[in-house]
Parts: sequence; C-alpha cells; structure tokens
Amino acid sequence: MEFLYSTLILVYENLWSIVFAGLAFMLYRWWSYPSANFPPGVRGYPVVGALPYLGRYPERAIAKWSRKKYGPIMSVRFGTKDIVVINDYDQLHSAFITKGWSFKDRPPVPLFDTLSGGRLGFTFRDADTEWKIQRNFALSKLKEHGLIQLKVEERVKKAVAKLIDHIRKRNGGPFDISGVLGATVCNVICHIAIGQEYDFEDQKFQAFVKDIYNLYGDEKMSETLAVMIVYPIVEHINPFKAAADDYRSKVNRLTGFANNALKKHSNSIDENAISDYLTAFLHEQKSRNGGDGFTDPQLMRALLDFFVAGTETISTSTLWALLFLIHYPEIQKKLYDEINFISDSEFGMFGDLGIRLINFRFDKVSFDQLSFRSGVVSIRCRSIKCLSIKCRSIKCRSIKCLSIRCRVTGWSDHTNCPYTNAFIQEVFRCRPVTPLGLQRMTAKDVELEGYFIPKGTPVMGNIWSVHHDPKHWKNPEAFQPERHLNEEGDFIFPKKIIPFCIGARVCPGEKLARMEMFFLVTNLVKNFEFSSDPSSPKLPEMTDGVKGFLYTPHHYKIVAKARIQNALLLYK
Repeated sequence: MEFLYSTLILVYENLWSIVFAGLAFMLYRWWSYPSANFPPGVRGYPVVGALPYLGRYPERAIAKWSRKKYGPIMSVRFGTKDIVVINDYDQLHSAFITKGWSFKDRPPVPLFDTLSGGRLGFTFRDADTEWKIQRNFALSKLKEHGLIQLKVEERVKKAVAKLIDHIRKRNGGPFDISGVLGATVCNVICHIAIGQEYDFEDQKFQAFVKDIYNLYGDEKMSETLAVMIVYPIVEHINPFKAAADDYRSKVNRLTGFANNALKKHSNSIDENAISDYLTAFLHEQKSRNGGDGFTDPQLMRALLDFFVAGTETISTSTLWALLFLIHYPEIQKKLYDEINFISDSEFGMFGDLGIRLINFRFDKVSFDQLSFRSGVVSIRCRSIKCLSIKCRSIKCRSIKCLSIRCRVTGWSDHTNCPYTNAFIQEVFRCRPVTPLGLQRMTAKDVELEGYFIPKGTPVMGNIWSVHHDPKHWKNPEAFQPERHLNEEGDFIFPKKIIPFCIGARVCPGEKLARMEMFFLVTNLVKNFEFSSDPSSPKLPEMTDGVKGFLYTPHHYKIVAKARIQNALLLYK
C-alpha cells in the first residue's frame, strides 16, 4: 500500500513532464515516415493530416505539390494514413507495369466491402490466385463467344439506334440526357453480362440505372462518402451514418436486380448455347463443383462490377463529351463534317431519276409522276431508323413517300475518323472519370526509384497529373483535340493518356468502352446538333463537377436538334 501511495505521489509531481513526453512521442510518431527512405510529402496536422490543404480537387493540389517541391513520387497523409501518390507517367509505368505484381492488391475499405460482398468480384479484392482465375475466365469467355468483337458491335449499334429514336421524340426540347444515356450503356452491359435487354420505359430498369448513377455520382452524398473512405469510423455518426445506410440500400437494390436475373437464367440455362457471362459462369461452376472461386456470391459481385463499372464510366465520359460540344460549337462542326464526309463516301443512283443517294438502303420507294426540270436533287438523311419523308415538290410534280434506312456508324469507320478519335482522346485526357484512379496496395516491400515502400502501403496513380503534365502537354488546361493529330492530320494514339489506368489491374473493359464511346459520339453528332437549354441564363458548368469517388458533371439539360429537319427545309 505504501509503495502504491509513493508511486502516485511520484506521478503527480512529474505529471507535466509525463504529459509533455507523451505529446512529444505522439508528435514524433506523427511527423515520422512509415520507413526509412519513404517518399517525402505533406504531413499536415494530427488526426486530419493534409485534408485541410487538399480542397475539392485533391488530385490537382497533389499535382502542384509534386511539381513544385516533392517530385513525381511523394506521400500524402490522408487522415492518419500515409498514401504514396505517383504523379508522372514514367514512374507510374515503372510501378504498375515493370513492377506491377508488387502493386497488385487493394487496401481494405469497409464501405466498399458492402459492394464487393467481403472482397469478392473483380474491382475491390486483392489480386490473389482466385482473382487471377476469375479475371482470366471472364476475359477468355467473352472473347471465346465473340462478345468483344462482332456480336458486341451489333448490340452497341442496336442500343445506339434506340437512343437516337428516343432523343428524336423530344422534338428539340431541352432535357436531361443522363438517364437515357445511362440506360443505353447499361443495356449493352446487360447483353454481355446476363443476355437480357430492357426497355427504356421499364420502371424497374430506370430505378436500377438511377441507383448505379447515384452510387458514387450523387451530388449530396459524394463528398460524404469520400470522408468515410478516409475515416471509416465516422459512418456511425450522422450525417455519415445516413449516407452509409443510403449507400448500402442502393447496393442491396442492385444486388436484388442481379439476383432476379440469376434466378431467371438458372431456370433456362442451355449449356450448348453460351452467349453471355452469366451462362458461362454457371456452366463453369458446375464443371468445377464450385471450386476456384466459382460460387454464387462471387457471381453476384462480379455482375455488380459489370453493371456499375461498365455503366458509370462510359456514361460519364459521354456526358463530359456533350458538354464540350456545347461549349465549343466549332469543334462540333468539325466532327460533323468529318462524319458527314465518311457517310458521303459511298454513293448510289436510283435509276435515271438523277437523285443522289448517300449511304442509304431502301426498304420501300414509291414515286408518283416524278420529273425534274434541271439539276440534281441530293437527299441527305442522318436518321438511324426508317423514316418517312413526305414532300410536295422538289422541282418536280410530287414525291409521295420515300422510306429510307441509313446505316449506323460502325467500329470499322474509326480508322477513317482521325479528328473524332482525337476529340474522344482529348475528353479522356481533360476529364478522367477517376482522377486518382482506384487505390492499390503494395503486396510486398518494394523499392521504387530509390524510395522504399513497405508492404501494405496504399498507392495512388494520379491520372489527372499525368494528363495535365506541362512537360508532355502544351497548355494542358485547354481543350484541343488537334494536339492528338500529326502534321498530316492522322490520329496519334498517345500512350500517356491512361483513363483506364495501366498494369495488372487495368480496366478489363477498356476496349469495349472505347468502342462504345466512338459509337455514341459519331452517331449522336451525325444525327443531332447539340446546344444548351435556351431557358438557362448560362452554359452548363464545364470546369466544375461532382467530386467524390468519381468526377462527374453536374446535371444539365441539353437541346438536340435533329439534322434531318435542316435538310427537309431545303425542299419545302
């Protein structure tokens, strides 16, 4: 008892010294790096780290720090966690490709575990043996059944044709295109993943697409979710708790949609007609008796990865593209002229009537006393479905009905569209959907460019910094498609534009995404002239967006004026 009493007296007499020593130790731990020769960087303040300095666009602040002080490989303390950020293409290539399997894992994020079902699927799980098997299976089966080439192209064409028809029904009135655009892209993914297609008016499908959009692109929730990624513990405190609950509710609804598709498919599986990922998986699951990760939970999370990643990224990129078209009408005209030239490269003559036809296949043609006084009448149509054009006179007695069907721009056209390719590439450069990419984590201790990075360290590739590096891009903030053309006007595919990242965890849907983007841009521009909502006092915001896990534009309304109307006015 006497010993305890004397100890308490000693502690009391030296209380301030103990507190001071404790604080000194905490500060030392705070300011020290995780290891010797760790990349230098911004420590910030205790608990919050560098967060007060990052602003709404962390990727831009980090890029500035990198160029002015710390170099291409640096560290940033997000809250209490040190994250290595790579800001230059060459160092990113060295890390994610040359030493790719050292940077193959994903750091645990409790919130995302809801979507991945406890680290299943493709996106948020570590690159372990089962992940490799599942990824290779998905890619091989899609290729084996032609889903990444001709069959997918036909499905994309069909989806785009429906989109064009839907926009035409707006009759040039202002509307928010995001919903129908998301439904179009999602329908392509549904074809590939579950072999189904949905009508735009299907309310359950509309709700499904809306949940995909709002999972990371909700303007109210995006920044709240970003805070929970850094501080998982706050999800038990409002308003973070409400946001976490809302996120999980969306995931549950998405899972329910996928589960219904699974039940429907399981009752009608045909092992001799494997035409989608779901059927292929079920067939493989049976042959392997559920081994190597071929389980129902893995299937569900893989389908969610298909739906979310496949819909959100390309829809968002297309929304950014339309914004650039609105802000730069001269670029829109250049795109149309190029696409129009490609369309005009094939001609046909209908009999001896002197009507010049451009890329048309006739289904029904009937004339009533058609004759010309002089000259040639050129009929131009940019529609996708069959239109009926009625006109009383075109320097002739009458044309009662001319039904035409023009072809959708296809993937084979992309080699003849250098300016269009340059435009799409510039959209990818200026507005990457994931500016800081998806976090990776070192699978082992690794040395990178003289720095030592311990196992388990989160690593980010700053895609924004690579895309806006003044060493590689003159006037990087400007939107200039011409920067991707050589002196002869040919398209140059720049390796330093990496919207889908690079290395072992590069987006497996990159080829499909590029194809979809080309189809959407060319056929939208071919059929419509886009402008802003005339009732809005200013153009939609282009330099600012919804910033959270993804970088998406704010909601805006657009006017799509059908180009066929301009052509008909000439003949009235």
